[in-house]
Amino acid sequence: MSFGFVPAVVGVLGLAAIAGLLFALQRLRVRHRPVQVETALFWQQAVEESRARVLTQRFRHPWTYLLLLLISSLLWLSFAGLQGDAGRDRRYVVLLDGSAGMAHGDRFARAAAAAAEYAEGLPVDARTVLFCGGRTQTLLRAGEDALLLRRRLDDVGPVAAPSSTIAELFDIVRSRAEVPTTVCVVGDLPITADERALLPESCDLLRLAAPARTGGNVGVTALGVRPAASMRAEAVDVLVELSGAGGAELSPPALRLDGSAWSAVPVGESFDGGRRFRYVDVPAKGQLLEVSVGARDALSLDDAAAFTLPDRSRIPVAIGPDVPAVIRRVVATDPGLVVRAADAVVAVRMSGTTLEKKLPSLVLSDPQRVANAFLISHEEGLDPAAVLAQLYEDLGLNQIDAMAAAAAIGRDVSVGVRPASLRELAVWRPLLDPDHDFVRSRSFPLFVGLGLRWLAGVEPGPVRVAAGESVTVGDVEVAADARRARSFSERFVPRVAGRVQPAGAAPLHASLLDPVATGVPRAGAVEVDALSAGIGGGLDLVTILLLSALLLLAAEWVLFRSSRIP
Repeated sequence: MSFGFVPAVVGVLGLAAIAGLLFALQRLRVRHRPVQVETALFWQQAVEESRARVLTQRFRHPWTYLLLLLISSLLWLSFAGLQGDAGRDRRYVVLLDGSAGMAHGDRFARAAAAAAEYAEGLPVDARTVLFCGGRTQTLLRAGEDALLLRRRLDDVGPVAAPSSTIAELFDIVRSRAEVPTTVCVVGDLPITADERALLPESCDLLRLAAPARTGGNVGVTALGVRPAASMRAEAVDVLVELSGAGGAELSPPALRLDGSAWSAVPVGESFDGGRRFRYVDVPAKGQLLEVSVGARDALSLDDAAAFTLPDRSRIPVAIGPDVPAVIRRVVATDPGLVVRAADAVVAVRMSGTTLEKKLPSLVLSDPQRVANAFLISHEEGLDPAAVLAQLYEDLGLNQIDAMAAAAAIGRDVSVGVRPASLRELAVWRPLLDPDHDFVRSRSFPLFVGLGLRWLAGVEPGPVRVAAGESVTVGDVEVAADARRARSFSERFVPRVAGRVQPAGAAPLHASLLDPVATGVPRAGAVEVDALSAGIGGGLDLVTILLLSALLLLAAEWVLFRSSRIP
């Protein structure tokens, strides 16, 4: 046994003080009272008991003393927060779902009340309550009073975040696997078999089911872009996926570009539970694309999505007069490039020549002056090894037959990097001989096109940005160990829908895009042991002590009124 509100020593001393005080009060003679004497035989005794100036009297009512001591002790123990030791060898973690799906009607309010009721019945020193709404937030720490939980629940609510998996929260359990733990999920948080397997054997997983959803709902569950199938350099194709629940109708969504309506007839196809719409040749100049469904439904958080389109404007290139025709042909046939010196942002020139403006340049270098067949000049302050590892693949250098090139010119072909104030990509002039294998290979136009794009600072943007998911560029996840890590300082996962600012990259717009929030069951989810909504209620030890004290007070009043006790 222990005390929740006072130290153990104070609790014990309080009991001793109550016992001593009541004993003293039992002996204290506080006032005179009339005594009827039936016979003179007891006169002398009555005189002794009624003597003035006598402070104490004999202890004559032990049963009354014990009754008062019991009532006072019960009141003191409840005030001190007496706790039992049952369950002290087990921890309890309550996960309250605050994702978008809980915004249906009063689902969150009812789930929060059930979570609070369940937590109140747990051992105070062994319970923790966490709110899972994009980011994990602690609502109640071990040892805190449950009244704090009720107050903190008033400050939280569902957010535009997906029904997150709880794998990351299982780290809390695994960190102290030696302590048996009960994890109670309150809400929709889906759990897969793989996530369930992450828990140690000493952990029990329970679910306090949230109230059922009501009404039909349509939500945007996918939004992404890809290069236009028509090969138009300044356009993209947009894919929008709608999912429905409760028999809702799936009509084509409305599109807006930078706030202006963009009308187009999409190509639609149905799948189990939804429809996909493909909008072709959407102009991509860095606008904000907004997608929205029609009428309002049971959940408004998934009715709209946004995506920042890439800037696919053609790159103006300035070409020096003595540049070989083979490069001019590549630039002319590349749909993303245009020869235009007036507003050029990159240049192609021979080594030793200059143009009107100093621009990032593709330079045809002299093998006698430059040791590397391919020399990459990058911004200062970057790790040369990281730059080389990244651009070796990005520029198509990994597809060049270096051995054939070396045999053709009689020199070793190597790639080098160096820091500089302006980006520059140098290649040996002899490699551009029309009869050389490099010029006739598939890697040559790839090298020129990608090289000019790198010089212009054009980065491929993400194809999809969804809350709760890692941002991807093409098929590559943007992470610290990914080849595009220069754009992000760490693994970037938007937690909540809306405008986000990754470190070292342009702002993005994350969307909800969560079928579970819309009402589509998550594939692979497993059932866990269910609890009734009222299992956490019941009477804790403090409540039992207070009720017992009240019952004894009522009994004491009845005994006093019937003159059975003084």
